[in-house]
Amino acid sequence: MQFSIASAALSATFASLAMALPIKTADDSNFNLMVLRSGSPVHFAPVNYDETHAQVFSIGRAAGGSPANLTLQSDSSIVDETGRGVYINPNTGDVGLVGEGQKASTGFSFDGYEFLYQGNSSFFACPSGEDVYSLTFDYSYEGCLGITLYHI
Repeated sequence: MQFSIASAALSATFASLAMALPIKTADDSNFNLMVLRSGSPVHFAPVNYDETHAQVFSIGRAAGGSPANLTLQSDSSIVDETGRGVYINPNTGDVGLVGEGQKASTGFSFDGYEFLYQGNSSFFACPSGEDVYSLTFDYSYEGCLGITLYHI
């Protein structure tokens, strides 16, 4: 019973915090992304730059790297603070910064606080090391967790 009360209190606290956050729009201020997946090792984890592999964002406290600082553009693309675009690899579903010869993906948006790609909120955290996950839009990798991304 205490767990239920604690869970309800935590949910209410998060809901009230979310209500106080401004909703993002194109060319608005920078934002970071936070993962929601109750009962998982990635719950409330930030989406980070992966210092060893820039083409894939990492998730998890053990991942290292700094939180990805992003901005939604008017063409529905996302850029980081250096102006480098975000790319979803159509072959792997990996989400990260553009590589050489790639163009930033378009189709990003928000539904309230929820982060979407082409109107879909189904992102995945896929194991890529001990207590480290990669952000992907494809669940075909073994051990992936369905996640929801919220802007903070």
